[in-house]
Amino acid sequence: MSLLLFLACTSPTTQDSASDEGGFRAIEVTGSPSNGHVYTVRWESVTDTIGWVEYGADATLGKETWPETEPGRSHAIQLAGEAPGVPTWFRLVQEGPDGRVASELRSWVGTGAGAPYTGLSIDPSMEARPGYRTAVKVGIVPGAVVMDQEGDAVWWTELEDLQVVPLEARLLPGGTEFVYMNLDISGETDACELVRVRLDGEELSRTRCPMGHHDFTVLPDGRAVWLALDVRDVDGEPVVGDQLVVGALDESGEHEVLWSAWDDIPHDLSLNQEPFYEQGYDWSHANSVSVDPASGLLLVSFANLDAVVAVNPADGEVAWQLGGPASTFRIEGGGFVAPHGASMDGADLVLMDNGTGAVGTLSTVARYELDGDVARRVASYTDVPYTSLFLGDVDPAGDGLVVGWGSEGVMEELDASGRVTWRASADLGTVLARVNWDDRLGGPLPQ
Repeated sequence: MSLLLFLACTSPTTQDSASDEGGFRAIEVTGSPSNGHVYTVRWESVTDTIGWVEYGADATLGKETWPETEPGRSHAIQLAGEAPGVPTWFRLVQEGPDGRVASELRSWVGTGAGAPYTGLSIDPSMEARPGYRTAVKVGIVPGAVVMDQEGDAVWWTELEDLQVVPLEARLLPGGTEFVYMNLDISGETDACELVRVRLDGEELSRTRCPMGHHDFTVLPDGRAVWLALDVRDVDGEPVVGDQLVVGALDESGEHEVLWSAWDDIPHDLSLNQEPFYEQGYDWSHANSVSVDPASGLLLVSFANLDAVVAVNPADGEVAWQLGGPASTFRIEGGGFVAPHGASMDGADLVLMDNGTGAVGTLSTVARYELDGDVARRVASYTDVPYTSLFLGDVDPAGDGLVVGWGSEGVMEELDASGRVTWRASADLGTVLARVNWDDRLGGPLPQ
């Protein structure tokens, strides 16, 4: 074992300033004390190059971080490897005018904190696809946790208060920053924040999201869009609708309303539900928002309207509506009830069809082919007779899907045919509020 490898196994920071192997100089590895999976690799290159790190549990590696977007001579890559006390093998890679070169194989053993109890039990008879799955849990064991292919928790949120829980967590482009939505569940619905943190636990910003609830997403330009309550007076009674609010992910507090359901969806008094929020009768009940990578449209699902609405983030105009009182599509092959977690999977719309919640009514994952003015239900996925009374989520995962069965407390991965290939079950009393999937974790830090 070289001196560097020996030090890497025994010290939180190592440096080999004399190293010049294939253009790699001043290699330094620093571990995170708050998360023993996470470490940062820094090095200097002789010429301007784009760098990244390949890594894994053994010398075959098998994983890689996101690469840098701009060439330079100073490089810093942060990633999440094996558990504390277990070696992570890695090598540095850089590409420049003279082609691609890789460093010698190295290892690092983290000494920081290990993962807390996740409250998730993984079916050992199934195997996950390569990549990272995020589970956001509400209930007995609340919090957000990211699991690798082996089912190990490599990133997690720290519980700040029993009354403040995350309802969504999203990995930002570049692979080193997460944003999660903290909501005060004690009844103070204005107590909503978007917290931006790095993999190593360093907090970068907190964004107030007044009247925010349920979900948020991030636009390609880096701004956040969140669901917010929009309370109106209807015949002397307060009625709660929903709006989309856009704001910067910083502490400036600057935000603006992009769109309100009141402006485009006919209000039907018969749809008013008993108060879910303390502000008034529950009309639309938006529960998820996502970005279609292809069109850039924002997709919003409404449980009480049995509808999904697509909104253009550039001007707040509605592009289309599926289901509900103003549908622009004719639905073939069956509709849906109380949809959650709507997102685009290529050209298809996928969502959680929660169903009515009545005895004997099942929840399913529905896939719709959007063809002109026709929305055709082409597939329904369910492996076990689940009935999610509330929440639920669906996210594309490579050529399959990752599904959170809401109140059932189950998370599954499906292949292209809808077959369940991986399953995790939460402790009794824990709800799977959100699930997300990313094919890579880790990448360049700002220089």
